Amino acid sequence: MTQNIDFSLWKELEKEMIKKKAEVKTTIQNTGTPTGEWTRKIVDKINISELASEFGVEQCPICSYGLTFDNSRGWFICNKAKYNQGCDFKGNIVNFMERFG
Repeated sequence: MTQNIDFSLWKELEKEMIKKKAEVKTTIQNTGTPTGEWTRKIVDKINISELASEFGVEQCPICSYGLTFDNSRGWFICNKAKYNQGCDFKGNIVNFMERFG
């Protein structure tokens, strides 16, 4: 006897798994040093994750997903944008301050 798999149900499960992965709360990482001299000077003194905390930014203002901050490079990205799911909220520490500062 063989089993028949309902592939539409499987696709729904995959979408749900991606969504749950993207909704993970804010994460902070350090992936290396920035290439620009000015950016390097800024991130030596300021952590983008701490700026976010000071301004009360805990989730993406566009889609309410979690955010990922890279303190060593001064970058941020929405977890939904990270997985190419339709949000484009991302940038560097200057973009962040232009939006929230």
